[in-house]
Amino acid sequence: MLVELERADIGKLTATGWTAPERFRVKAADGVTDLYGVLYRPRGFDPALRYPVVDNLYPGRSSTGSPRASTPVARASTRSPSRRWASW
Repeated sequence: MLVELERADIGKLTATGWTAPERFRVKAADGVTDLYGVLYRPRGFDPALRYPVVDNLYPGRSSTGSPRASTPVARASTRSPSRRWASW
């Protein structure tokens, strides 16, 4: 980092019950292939309860990716040639 331009304060956001998305990796049915995803939990999440899952798929002609980080700095770094994305 050369110069810190700005620092975010998410105190008010987290006070509402918001939590950051959780990155995850699981093995595919073949037991070899890694699958990556991002999990968004509902506000007031209670692990003792059951929740429906909304699976966001796009089986179109383009590839689908999952960011390996959810911060603005990390998202900006995904624009680099190495593209820090897990693509499948």
